[in-house]
Amino acid sequence: ALVEEACRLADNTRSRQNNRRDKLMELIDNVISDEGLQGNQVIILAFDDFKEEYRALGGLVCNQLIEIYDRPVIITFRNEEGYYSGSFRCPDRVPAYNNFKDQLEESGLCRYVAGHQYAAGVGINPENVDKLVDYFNEKYEGLDTDIYQKVDFIIDADDPELPDLICELAQYSSAWGQNLEKP
Repeated sequence: ALVEEACRLADNTRSRQNNRRDKLMELIDNVISDEGLQGNQVIILAFDDFKEEYRALGGLVCNQLIEIYDRPVIITFRNEEGYYSGSFRCPDRVPAYNNFKDQLEESGLCRYVAGHQYAAGVGINPENVDKLVDYFNEKYEGLDTDIYQKVDFIIDADDPELPDLICELAQYSSAWGQNLEKP
């Protein structure tokens, strides 16, 4: 009974977090559309006034946004010290974005960048937000920022063995994890 109660509480907590994440995702996606930010090489958002309950979800929303926009996303919120702090996420399938954390540090426009090359925390002074947008728009101008998918093989759509291959792969739909992608 104790294990069942713990599982129920965990499910409820996860559900509430997903609801807040989805609401934040919708709000931020509307800001990106309304302000035309999808035209920037790196989507950088700096919010002055946002409910505390959403602030911890910035990284989760960044993950969803890089899947939509295929470019790095930085989401920050103004903190008590007056600068913006938050998270960035970066797709790892675009060679131009390799070592994105290092690229942020090299810009000289961030107070700090702490974490991994494709996912980290970041702090930015208010006067540097637009400068950082311009920096990356100039840096990536003319560079290939297309997404490259890693594949195991390529098969023609009219290959007669394709239906059998799909059925075989479907048998392993629950066999995935770290370093083993979903089939």
